[in-house]
Amino acid sequence: VQHVFETQLADGSTFRYPLIFGAGIYGDPSTVAEDVCPRPAGLPNNPRATPGVTAAQAAAGGDNLRTFALAGRDYFNSITTPQELAYAGCLVRNEGPWKSGSTYISALTLDGRVLLNGQDMSTGGRPLQDAVYGGILGALGIDLRDPSTIPAQLGQVFANRAFPNADGGALPGGGYAVGYGTTIPYILLAGVDLQEAHFKEDTVDPGDPDVSADEVVDRATLKRFVNGAIDYLLELYRTNPAGAIGIARSILRNPPWRSGPTYLFVMEESGYTLLHAGFPDRYEFQTPTQILRDEVTGELILPQIIEAAKAGGDEGGFVRYHFDDPSDHSDSADVPKVTYARQLTFDVPGGPPVSYIIGAGIYRDEGVVSEESVAATRGWLARFGRAVGSQAVEMISSRLNAPAPSGAKMTLGGQTVKLDADPERYLSKEDVGSASLAHHGIDPLSLSRARTANRLTNGEEDSTGAYREMTMGQLLSGASFHLASAKEAAEAAGSQWSIWGRGAQSSFEGGGDAAIEGDVTTAMLGVDYEKGKLLAGVALSRASGDGGFDNGGRSELEATLTSVHPYLRYEASERLSLWGVLGMGQGEMTLEDGDQKYDTDIEMRMGAFGLRGELTKLGGFDLALKSDVLLTQMDSDAKDGLESISAESSRLRVMLEASREVAMEGGGTFRPSVEAGLRHDGGDVDEGMGVEVGGRLRFTNSSMGLTMELNARGLITHEESDVSDWGVGGMIRVAPGKAGRGLALTVEPSVGETAGGTARLWGIKDASRLAKEEIEDLDPRVRAEVGYGLDAWGGLLTPYAGLSVSESGNGAYRVGGRFRMGERLSMSLEGDVRDRVNADPVHGVALRGSLRW
Repeated sequence: VQHVFETQLADGSTFRYPLIFGAGIYGDPSTVAEDVCPRPAGLPNNPRATPGVTAAQAAAGGDNLRTFALAGRDYFNSITTPQELAYAGCLVRNEGPWKSGSTYISALTLDGRVLLNGQDMSTGGRPLQDAVYGGILGALGIDLRDPSTIPAQLGQVFANRAFPNADGGALPGGGYAVGYGTTIPYILLAGVDLQEAHFKEDTVDPGDPDVSADEVVDRATLKRFVNGAIDYLLELYRTNPAGAIGIARSILRNPPWRSGPTYLFVMEESGYTLLHAGFPDRYEFQTPTQILRDEVTGELILPQIIEAAKAGGDEGGFVRYHFDDPSDHSDSADVPKVTYARQLTFDVPGGPPVSYIIGAGIYRDEGVVSEESVAATRGWLARFGRAVGSQAVEMISSRLNAPAPSGAKMTLGGQTVKLDADPERYLSKEDVGSASLAHHGIDPLSLSRARTANRLTNGEEDSTGAYREMTMGQLLSGASFHLASAKEAAEAAGSQWSIWGRGAQSSFEGGGDAAIEGDVTTAMLGVDYEKGKLLAGVALSRASGDGGFDNGGRSELEATLTSVHPYLRYEASERLSLWGVLGMGQGEMTLEDGDQKYDTDIEMRMGAFGLRGELTKLGGFDLALKSDVLLTQMDSDAKDGLESISAESSRLRVMLEASREVAMEGGGTFRPSVEAGLRHDGGDVDEGMGVEVGGRLRFTNSSMGLTMELNARGLITHEESDVSDWGVGGMIRVAPGKAGRGLALTVEPSVGETAGGTARLWGIKDASRLAKEEIEDLDPRVRAEVGYGLDAWGGLLTPYAGLSVSESGNGAYRVGGRFRMGERLSMSLEGDVRDRVNADPVHGVALRGSLRW
């Protein structure tokens, strides 16, 4: 306030001297500071949030306490949203209109347990002494003369949502009680300062958890601890649905459910917290979803916990962050904490389903992967994805750039052999008159075969016609095949289809001091159809990799990936072709880091496109320019200590290829090729330019539709000096002959019952299997068969062998033969063995036949 002092001077004038006087108090009893209880965004103003008589005025005595209590009743009855309920829970616990010293609001459930204590939320759930609770019930109009009738009277209160004394009454020892609640009745206390003497010991059995709070030492025990608490809460709801959460709030604050920094929390999906055994006054009956942040990163914590709990289903999920340790009084929050949380949803009799998120945490988590190991794992995963993508591009582009033969051809031991050649053509001139050899018991044809074999294997012939033996490894080195439709049939139809197979192996190194390295092996099976300038197909691949990195110790990594790759080629002209490949895959990855092992799921997405242009001939060699771009994206899920990882990589190549085709004696062609060019790597690892070289040996037999190939490539220099990348591979391509003749290969994936009618009748073993409800019929499975069609007895005879395997572990192995004469008569004889999970193998023989007229 301002006051002006006046005085009369000697000269008769007046002197005025203004002064301002003021004083203040700490805390405004009519409001709560906005930074203490921030109003939720969008929450409308509720005039009942500020009582007509404040707690400070109620403490002065008189009828003010009754007015204060009734104002509290009216305010809580007016609340209709969880957001406002949380806001009210904050207001009544902080100094302001609803709390002044020992005058504050508390609330009880009908079983005499504390629901809310404006002075100390750690008493939530505790039961009051019988005498104290009896005095409160008496003030509300409950007849206490016959204690046996009290439960029935409270049942009537629950049904009517009101006590006999609707406006409550004064308590004998001071304070006021009044009922409130529009759906579930509660008791509001005003002016009652709850002390330890008001409570009695809780007699509810706390249970005997498999892992108690003081036994939680790592993620595994933490998960078992939380799941034990969930089992305990479920049992409480089974035996006492109405009082379960109140009892839990009392029991779960104490041993065996609380020890030092290990405590439980229970909250709703919104983050509204019913129990926080670590910091009850801070968070209980609050919704700190948008204010509780990681002390180091600043990220919101509760959304991460809620998402992990919901996404993990029955397995729950882990979240790592930095948070205050209640057992550390230094208030330092620089120690990481890991929390395990799980969502629990169940039905409550007479009400809607209840859903809670229950969790607990530990500090100084030793089970989490370090940031350095995560970075190295990301580098390994990116390189693994690039290796798998590169192998897919190499195998598919090699198929697309290969001429489509008709007939069959094979390469064994690195040498070309014509499968359909007439042995007589291998006879040399000196063998023409070889009757004397036959006279001495030496077959000229056998001698010719021996000479031919020696020419192919660089062996030395002896007088008996023997030749050098080879090991199985030497025989299969560089083996491949390619079988295509017969040339005449393809030309007549104007189209051609093929089955082909390839394998590849490569390795990579990099990562600087982390010394990241790995080996990747991939097998691929494809089928495609070519008509005119277009070729389209799909390939299935299975890749496996292993390796690791150094990070103060050796860490090992393994991964498997199953992928599907649709592909397309367009012949723009006789010299220019364009192609594209997509890839989508899923698999698993295992990281062994120190004493910990982490298993997670991985996904791959890739895309590649390229072109190949024929340039000219130079010195007998065909020159071609090739270029391709490869993009890969690898992702891994967050699992038990290993955070989610996303890794990208890219590769751009421009290569010059030189090749030469050589006609082989006896038919077929042999084409060696070499290539060299520039390569640029990008993405998360090994960025920079490099020089790549490669080579290829291809054998093609047009008459039998067989192509076999061996290839190798390597990175000879790179801007990143520690980068190493090389690989070898092989290819086999097969297509059957006309009308089922020749070699045939079938791979058939299926889910459910694909056979119908008589085909299904032939496939079952007894009538009981006709039932449609067979669960096993939905079992995903793959069937494969290889056979060879021969002309015999005026028809087509096809010996074959096959197998089928399912995801559940069931399998079958078959061998037999089919005979078909024209379109009317067909017969088959088959023997099989069926392996079934948890059952003995079943053997069978089936004879089938059909005659049409």
